[in-house]
Amino acid sequence: MNESTENNQTKNNKNDESSSKACLYASSETIQNLHEDIECLWTPTKIPVLKKPPSKFIFLRDYVSKNIPCIIQNAITTKNYNSFVPNDYSDEEDGDDLKEGDRKPTILTLDDIVDVLTCSATTCGEEKLPIMTVDVTPDGRGDCIRTVIAPNEDEKDTQKEDKADQEQQRNYFKTKRMFVKPCEEKMDIITFRDKLRLGRQKWKEQRQKQKQTTKKTQLPKNEEGLSIYPLLINHNGKSKEMKNKQNQCHDEKHNGNNGTTKENSPEQSKKGQGCDDEHPYPVLYYSRQNDCLRTELKHLFDLNLFPSTFDFAQECFGYGSPPDAINLWIGDERAVSSMHKDHYENLFYVLSGEKVFTLCPPADAPFLYEGEFDSGAFSRCHRYDECEDNEVENKEEGWGIAPDVDDDDEEEDNTKVESGKSEATKIDRSFVKARWILPDVDNILISSHHDCKQDAVRCDDIMKVNYYRKNYPLLRHTHPIRISVKEGEMLYLPSLWFHRVTQTKETVGINYWYDMRFDSSHWCYFNFMQQLQSCPVGGESISGGHDDDGIVH
Repeated sequence: MNESTENNQTKNNKNDESSSKACLYASSETIQNLHEDIECLWTPTKIPVLKKPPSKFIFLRDYVSKNIPCIIQNAITTKNYNSFVPNDYSDEEDGDDLKEGDRKPTILTLDDIVDVLTCSATTCGEEKLPIMTVDVTPDGRGDCIRTVIAPNEDEKDTQKEDKADQEQQRNYFKTKRMFVKPCEEKMDIITFRDKLRLGRQKWKEQRQKQKQTTKKTQLPKNEEGLSIYPLLINHNGKSKEMKNKQNQCHDEKHNGNNGTTKENSPEQSKKGQGCDDEHPYPVLYYSRQNDCLRTELKHLFDLNLFPSTFDFAQECFGYGSPPDAINLWIGDERAVSSMHKDHYENLFYVLSGEKVFTLCPPADAPFLYEGEFDSGAFSRCHRYDECEDNEVENKEEGWGIAPDVDDDDEEEDNTKVESGKSEATKIDRSFVKARWILPDVDNILISSHHDCKQDAVRCDDIMKVNYYRKNYPLLRHTHPIRISVKEGEMLYLPSLWFHRVTQTKETVGINYWYDMRFDSSHWCYFNFMQQLQSCPVGGESISGGHDDDGIVH
């Protein structure tokens, strides 16, 4: 090889190396321009409200093709207010008025559903009502990022050497952020209704008492005011099954993942880990999502109270197919679904009550601080005391976080235990990971112009806003909008729109998920946007945050 060839080869190697390190970055000005374009050209400042279902052409032209949400009135109607006659869906052009008094929006309360299912079971000669899989949490916040208390692996050896040192005892524990799912319990609809309403009544009574006392809550809280619960890990680093005869979770996906820590910090030595005086009654929320209305509650769906699809929408969505799933949602104002997106075109109808959605357009993806976190689920548990190597169950019940452990690693660890070769394993060695949005975007919508002296609650809200502005600066580029969907109204939520959902009262809703198209520029652009990371040179950090915020840099 001559000298010229060697020089060319060297240049090519340098070019290849340079190309592998090449990156795109956006200046603050560029990001601000994007923010303004989204605000002025795309995201509506006020969600359009249609008085009746539009024609297929109008729905496709004005909303689906533009990926813009809207509220549709009279989407599910009955001839008489409570006769439960399904809609016939006339395909008239938008703008024609419905005849006065002919049809009214279908309204269906939780009591109505109980009556209908009870009557149906009696008519069919069935002894039992259908069993529902209900989400249960101590405070209504499941499927979100939470702070948990976990053993500090770095301090474990020191802890063994000197357990008497309280400072080392404290250092044995650390906090970490995890994606936490609800606990799941099986019950019929009457039991669900009774527990839901009892919990809501006690919650209201407790809130009234808290206004009249300055007593501090038992569990520590994070910056957002959410209680911090313990990670349920035994000394081998594996989750441990807990036996709770009165309230045993029936979690099909995570059965056997309940457990507790053997080591307790001094502050927890007298109380059961995770015992929560502030939330003595759990929050129930029926949000099964997996086509529950046509599976678990098939008897209800078969009564033809609800349409199987919407003609004006089906041909505009995806591939013109019927809905992939039809789900029923029942909960109250304590339950919150944190900000997330779905790969579906979504039609959500409120049968009774009121839903509150906080929406962000798909283009906000780089600014929402989505990261990868260890995954777990809430679990009811008892604290275990140790006495001469024997575990004694404490009667004090509480809540903890049972981690999702990789099945392959769990089988391997069981093999080691059986062979007598097991040693203490790393706490984070094989947890299942989940990608989720870290901050609660709804907090930046809280108004900060209230006088703190006149409203102590507002003062706490202002503190949250200030915390968010400091720790999540990229949120200022997002476009959150909060909307209320009242009973008898239906929200069209386009695919990939981020949404946070709660209720203002006991609320029943039904939603239809239609598959979205992936063979489109819409998906390609979004998939790129949501994977943007921190910029190594210049510009403004896209993933943002701090080194300890759980965000993958």
